[in-house]
Amino acid sequence: MCSIVDWVAEWYRGGGHGAPWLIGKSIFEDPAAYLRASPAHNAVKIASPLLAFHGTADFVPLTAMENLVHQVLAGGAPARLLRFQGASHGFANTSPQTLSQAYERYGAQEQLQWFRQYLGAE
Repeated sequence: MCSIVDWVAEWYRGGGHGAPWLIGKSIFEDPAAYLRASPAHNAVKIASPLLAFHGTADFVPLTAMENLVHQVLAGGAPARLLRFQGASHGFANTSPQTLSQAYERYGAQEQLQWFRQYLGAE
């Protein structure tokens, strides 16, 4: 939940305030480090199955996750994006309670099915 797929975009959108601590330098000191740390800039290297969630009312553009999923699929790994209508960022805590409860239950079931399919759990 709430993963950063593009540190460069995050920095310039104003949400990358923790990036220098996590990456070790500001984007101005080492822009290549931000590219290396961004799944969106390395999606063809992703080999693990990817199940992604995104709310349609999230402040992070839906296209960021859509592009990542498309790139992962193009690289040959399984990927699926679940879009939650009306959910905001971290929808369990910020969406209306009736939505968040339904989405939590639905998301949990989808995760279990995904894990069973790709981890072989019964």
